[in-house]
Amino acid sequence: MSGVQFIKGKTGDLVCTDCYKKVAPKCVKCTESFGPGESYKTVAEKFYHGKCFVCSGPCKKPIDGEFYDFENDKFVCPDCYEKHGADAVNV
Repeated sequence: MSGVQFIKGKTGDLVCTDCYKKVAPKCVKCTESFGPGESYKTVAEKFYHGKCFVCSGPCKKPIDGEFYDFENDKFVCPDCYEKHGADAVNV
């Protein structure tokens, strides 16, 4: 298979990039696969890219650390929660 890129799988075996995309976890927000070694956030067994895991409050900034978890996959950063409380997702 000349000209095909391979990725080292979890067990050390080599997997072509097309096959890797079929089995790689996907971001629930943008539905794109994660690249090998790419970091992601896992919440309730769902995967998010860092840029996709954002505050549902008024700031809409990516969440790096702590957050408050609301229903329907809505997350709020501490700053928005401190300013707006549970209403942050409705502001």
